[in-house]
Parts: sequence; structure tokens; C-alpha cells
Amino acid sequence: MTRFLLPFLIQQANFGLKMGRAFKREAFIAAAEAVTEKFKLRCNDGNVENHLRTIKTRYQQIRRLQSMNNTVWDEKEKKIIMNDKDYVQYIAVCIYSLSEARQTFLHINTG
Repeated sequence: MTRFLLPFLIQQANFGLKMGRAFKREAFIAAAEAVTEKFKLRCNDGNVENHLRTIKTRYQQIRRLQSMNNTVWDEKEKKIIMNDKDYVQYIAVCIYSLSEARQTFLHINTG
């Protein structure tokens, strides 16, 4: 669906349905109708907006990994490659960050 949705939203932006960094609601409604028609799925403007947010988040994660000195982009496989040592270290940092965020969340909620 992403391969259909992104070009459709670019088209909506070219029609003037994007203001600054945000799409107008009409663009999401038109995209939802197009997705519903093409894929025979029940889709609404909120679904489209949420999917776009997910795409943006994934893109930011990919760009962050690509900016690291110890990664290489494999054009054939369309994936980021990192050696084992750096991968283990990266994952350890991610797990630690999640743990810290969880502790902060628990502290705030249990006050």
C-alpha cells in the first residue's frame, strides 16, 4: 500500500493540498478513497494519516542508521549492513534507552 500511497500523496501536494509540512484533510480523504477503491479495503482519512506517520518514523530510523560511520547500504538487497560487533553495541544502547524510558514513565505514573 505504501508504494501506492506515497505517489498519490505527492500528487495531492502538487494539487495544492499540502500547507508547509502538513497535508490538508482533503488530501487524506482523497487518499483514503483511492486506497479503498484500489485495494478493496475499508480505509478512512485517519488510517492514511497514521500510515504516513509510520512511514515518516521508519524513514527517520533508516536515515539515522545510514548516517552512522559503521554502516553500508546494500543496493541489491535494499538493506543497511553493519558488522556484528557494532550491531551488538547498537542494540545494547537501544535496549538501555528503552529501559530508561520505561523507568521514567513508571516513575511519572506512580509518582
